[in-house]
Amino acid sequence: MSQLAAIRDDAAVQGLEFLLIGGNAIIAYGVERETADLDLMVRREQLAKWQELLKCHGYTVFHDGGNFMQFNPPADDAWAVDVMIVNDPTFGKMRAASQSIELWGEQWRIPSPAHLVALKLHALKHGGKHRQIRDFLDVVELVQRQRLDLNSPEMHTLFAQYGPPDMHRKVLLACS
Repeated sequence: MSQLAAIRDDAAVQGLEFLLIGGNAIIAYGVERETADLDLMVRREQLAKWQELLKCHGYTVFHDGGNFMQFNPPADDAWAVDVMIVNDPTFGKMRAASQSIELWGEQWRIPSPAHLVALKLHALKHGGKHRQIRDFLDVVELVQRQRLDLNSPEMHTLFAQYGPPDMHRKVLLACS
């Protein structure tokens, strides 16, 4: 984790904000799962600086999808880094509701459980078929572990706005 902590610390020195998302954020909320990369959400306005920071740590661009970038690690035993790029209002909203947690003996900021559900719903709606089972299970387990109320207006809105059709019903069934 020292390489990842170094990236986090260098980002702080440069004033680059991020949120830890993806599998590690899910793990931080008590869901047992595996992951082999570091997923970060960053501001689009800071993307060039993030690219330079990762390059300085030996990372190289593997894939640039516009709103998502994947970076190969400098060594086989290091984790890859995936970056989700969002506009300033989206980042600000998620940052305001985020919390600081300890993971690997270090402090990291992660989105609220509801925002993580929204990210996973977005992935289920727009992502590849190969990830659907994992993302669905992440939603179900996060809802259960964090005791999120699937019948609350907030959750209904998140599912309607970000999820595929009928996903709310499927998650309700899986959680019952």
